[in-house]
Amino acid sequence: MKPRIGWFGSIDEMGKPDALRRVREEMGLNTIIPESHLCHTSGFKVSPEVTAISPVENWRAQPTLAAHREMHRLPPEAFAVLPGVVSGWDDSEFLRVLDGAHGLGIEVWGHIGVWSYGGSVFPDLEMRDLDGNPVSAGDTRWGVPFCPSKRRLNDWIAACIADIVRRYPMDGLHMDHARYAPPAAFHILFGCACADCEAEAGRMGYDFQAMKRGLLRLRGRLQSLDAGRARRAVELGMGFFDALTALEHDYQVLSWFKFRCDLLTARMRQFREAAEGAGRKVDFGTDCFPPTFALLGGHCYVDWEQTVTFISGGFGGIVGWGGVGPQLFAAWARLWCGWTKGLSESDALAMLYRLFGYDVLKLPRTVASLEKNGYSVAEVVMHEVRKMGLQKSGKVGSYPPLVLNLTPDELEQVCDAVTESGHQGVIASGVNLGKREMLNMVRDKFRG
Repeated sequence: MKPRIGWFGSIDEMGKPDALRRVREEMGLNTIIPESHLCHTSGFKVSPEVTAISPVENWRAQPTLAAHREMHRLPPEAFAVLPGVVSGWDDSEFLRVLDGAHGLGIEVWGHIGVWSYGGSVFPDLEMRDLDGNPVSAGDTRWGVPFCPSKRRLNDWIAACIADIVRRYPMDGLHMDHARYAPPAAFHILFGCACADCEAEAGRMGYDFQAMKRGLLRLRGRLQSLDAGRARRAVELGMGFFDALTALEHDYQVLSWFKFRCDLLTARMRQFREAAEGAGRKVDFGTDCFPPTFALLGGHCYVDWEQTVTFISGGFGGIVGWGGVGPQLFAAWARLWCGWTKGLSESDALAMLYRLFGYDVLKLPRTVASLEKNGYSVAEVVMHEVRKMGLQKSGKVGSYPPLVLNLTPDELEQVCDAVTESGHQGVIASGVNLGKREMLNMVRDKFRG
């Protein structure tokens, strides 16, 4: 089977004269995932029937919109970053790119988002923490998710999916933002804890109140760590489950994270069924958090593979595979040093690296260096690519994210890690037609 070489990128770049043909020749391109930074989808127009049932259609009138625009640095002409497809977009550019790609034998996967951004625009649909507070009351650097248990929202997203699959001759659908916020957002790990999520937990066989008690105990113990015991834990080589067992004895915290994964998996199954019910068979998948942190963000790879036809990874500063771990380490180290008298940044980071198995890499021992990318992004990505190769079952396509702004040597190493780990291709971002050497390397590494 020919490896998949995909391009996740701006529809404006893909629509430039001769761009797709050149990338096909230079990089071996056979799949595109176009995305507009203004409407945050591939550029769909939604039907009036689906618009009529949207719970977020009146986003322009929300008093919280200005703060959302500032949070995401959106230009005035941009839509809010929301799930599904809202009205008001001209789909002519997408249709032109779709036709052009198909004329070149390139598959097109449409792109829409789901929960992990825009929740603060609609506070009644926003995630809540264990104390009942909206998560936007805390750190919002990594986005403000919607609650994934709001049936009206999910039913409308499913209707959007069926609508666009029915009306556009796409080959696949790439569901983005299908996750909780990155686990660097520590307080969001303790949500969503609203009444709807509690009801869903009960339907799925989980004891929500027991999980909540376990989480509250864990939070209290983390906020009263002893620096000497923390250093001793590092010396003993305690891993994540060792530490969790020591802090929370009845395993309700593990049940909590499994519940969150089960909840998102069930919703993705609903969306997949909506796509299949539209009368055409299409590829259906998502980007996921890197394996080390996937469970904390709502992704269980084994369960996900029962629901989708492919898995890829995220791009950018928030969910890019080179940044998810370092962001977590920096954010959590700051928190723990603030809670624990006498705990240094170096000790806190050493403990976190050990807990998550990152002590095999040469990462900085200061938060400032982590935040300034004072480490090898390529090494972090390769670490996760190899782990993904071990975690996946092989039942569905796995296409790790490939960022093309690396050095040639780094790019070669990452490509080798992808092929050696048994993946079926890559989804690339940062495609630059001026860097022919980089494009050719991808083509030559994955040529069947």
